[in-house]
Amino acid sequence: MNSPNHRESTMGTSVREFFIILALAGHIAANSVPLTCAVAEEAKINVGGKEVLIEAITEPVIFGEGPHWSPSHNCLYFIDIDAGIVLKYNATDGSFARIFIPPGDNPVTFIIPTIENENEFAISRRREVLVVGIDDLNIATILRSVATVEPNLPDNRFNEARADTRARLWAGTLGPEGPNGELPAGAGSLYRLNDDATFTLVNSNIDVSNGIAWSLDNSKMYYIDTGTLRVDVFDYDIETGTASNRRPFFDYAANNVSGVPDSMSIDSQGNLWVACYAGSQVIQISAESGQVLQSVQFPVTLVTSAVWGGENFDVLYVTTSRHRLTDDDLALQPLAGSVFRVTGLGVTGLPAQNVKLPPIIRRT
Repeated sequence: MNSPNHRESTMGTSVREFFIILALAGHIAANSVPLTCAVAEEAKINVGGKEVLIEAITEPVIFGEGPHWSPSHNCLYFIDIDAGIVLKYNATDGSFARIFIPPGDNPVTFIIPTIENENEFAISRRREVLVVGIDDLNIATILRSVATVEPNLPDNRFNEARADTRARLWAGTLGPEGPNGELPAGAGSLYRLNDDATFTLVNSNIDVSNGIAWSLDNSKMYYIDTGTLRVDVFDYDIETGTASNRRPFFDYAANNVSGVPDSMSIDSQGNLWVACYAGSQVIQISAESGQVLQSVQFPVTLVTSAVWGGENFDVLYVTTSRHRLTDDDLALQPLAGSVFRVTGLGVTGLPAQNVKLPPIIRRT
């Protein structure tokens, strides 16, 4: 992977300048919101000849991210990074809960249920992975700390995380956001959590570690470092959890895709569904050809992540953000920060994997 100082964006700006643009992307793109129904809570649009229903199902949060569907709870868990809280949408009764993670002054970026107990979750708190119990009253209790990364980089934090089909946790970091939203190039890394509660460094020199997904046969791991404007792919050994031979798979600039790649999920045909931050869309990319198959447009600019859910995993839940949007921006896209439910795609997805965590190391 080349040094980020050698990368250029599609407009000829450096990556460091690009991340300033990325932070302000909602303002830049606010006047190009593709759907004209931004004040409505639902809309029907045509996607690939099908009538697709898009509904805003939660009130807006500041920076929605990290969605995980729990079949046993019939709930969508997700994160508000800026507020440092977990959120829970109950699909049975439509209720919406905010769950405080003590002490409340640290960014929280992912939530994944454990395979041992679906009422206990792997949750990030800045650079630390915690086990957190959430009871029926939506009260969170920190049960233990699992592991911490980058002690020499106290201002870094975790970002995206996923578990493979053997329940191994993969998670990446990024550097601190500056006063104008700029992020330092190459300050992040990608890690795998081991059984002994240590992290293996898989890749360094990462700008913004984001989406992670595996092919249906587990022979490939797809990965997004947003600063590259690409989806990359590794060869993957599911027996050892080893990722190797990283190479480009899908390039946003070469395919003229609006926005930048954020998080992603995979469907039952092995195709990727990638959220386009500052692009108002989620795109489906063919795993075979590497071409865009279809695009789902949203009435907001900052689309952050997508995950499959519902009883048959035929519902696409999409998180969005209003991070750094101005009042004028929000007047044009008042639903920014909402979770959207997309039905009628005629596609089924794969469930997100729960995670197996190492045994107790220390109590908090």
